Amino acid sequence: MSPTRLTLLLFAGTVGFACHDPPNEHEEFCASDVVFRILFEVQDSEVDADLDAVARSGRTTAALTVDGRLAVADADGVLRYIDAQPAARLRHLAIAPAPCKPAHVCETAALLAVGDGGAAWRSVDGGRTYAALDLGITADLRHVEFVLPLVSPEPQVGIGFIVGDGVLLRSTDEGASWQPVALAAADAGSLHAVEGIDDWAYAVGDAGLVLESHDYGVTWTRLAHPFTDDLRRVHTDHHEALAIVTADGAVLLKDDAGALVRHEPQTPLVDVVPILDEGLLAAYADGRLGPWPESSGVAEAIELPALPRVLSPANSLLTVAGAGGSLAAVWTEDRKFACEAQPY
Repeated sequence: MSPTRLTLLLFAGTVGFACHDPPNEHEEFCASDVVFRILFEVQDSEVDADLDAVARSGRTTAALTVDGRLAVADADGVLRYIDAQPAARLRHLAIAPAPCKPAHVCETAALLAVGDGGAAWRSVDGGRTYAALDLGITADLRHVEFVLPLVSPEPQVGIGFIVGDGVLLRSTDEGASWQPVALAAADAGSLHAVEGIDDWAYAVGDAGLVLESHDYGVTWTRLAHPFTDDLRRVHTDHHEALAIVTADGAVLLKDDAGALVRHEPQTPLVDVVPILDEGLLAAYADGRLGPWPESSGVAEAIELPALPRVLSPANSLLTVAGAGGSLAAVWTEDRKFACEAQPY
C-alpha cells in the first residue's frame, strides 16, 4: 500500500465521490504541529446494509454486505446491488491485479467472492456478471486475497489465497483454478484472514494462529508467539510490517526483533493498516479514524459520516467500508509536503 496525494484527486472525478474539504482547513493544517492529516472522499452508494468487505482496483469497486449480498459500482461510480445474488452467504471478496499497459490502461480485473459451504463466485468483466466456481470443498471460506509478485514472468499474473475453516487454497492464474495447500495438522485451524506482498504472506485465525510464507504461498509455517486471542484482521505493506487485530479489538504488532507484541488500546480497534511513512492508521470502535497509537500526536483523528467496519488498502487508495452501505476513500497529506513552497 502506498498512499499518494495526487492520484485520488484524479481518480475521484470518475467514480462518484463527494469531496470533504471544510473551509480554512488547509490554513489550520499548515499552522498545526501534526505530521500529516487524514483526508477522505465519500462514494455514492444505494446500498442500505452494513458493509463487511470491499475491494477496489482501477475502475472496479465491489463490496459485500454483512448478510452476504454483492454490490458493484456502476459506470457512474454509484455502488448498487447486482441483480442475480448467490444462494450461499458470501463472506469476502478480492480483485486480482489487472495487467496494465503504458499510460495506465489496465485490462478488466477478475473478481472473486467466497463464502459458506465452499461457495465461490468469479467475475471476469469487472463485476457485471458472475459464474459459480467449483472449488471441490465444502468448508466455510472467510477471506480471499490476490498478490502481484514484484518479480514475475510477463505478463504478470496475480497469485491468490483463500482461507477458511481448516483450509488454505492457492491460485496462480488469477483465481480461475485453485489447489489446496498442505498444512501441518497443528496449523490447519480456523483461519479468518490472509494478506501478502511479493513473496511474503500471512494468514491468521482462532486461538492465536498465525501462519507465514516466504515463497509465494507454496509452503507455510506457524509464527511462534505467546498469545491465544482469536485473530480477525491482518495487514502488511512490506516484509517487516505486520499488524493483526484481535476479535476484542487489541492489536498485535511485529517489533524490531521480529516478535509479536500485544497492545491494548484505550478504545478497541476495528481494523488497522500500515500507511507509507506515517506508521499505522486505525479504525476505532467509536467511529474515529486516526493514527495508532492514539497518543502519538502525529495526526488528528477524523470522524467519517458512518461507522467504519473494514479498511481495504489497494494501490494508492485506502477504502473504508462501513455502516449503512457507506464507502469512502481515505489518504494522508504530509504537512511539510503540502505547506512548504515547492520548486518548479
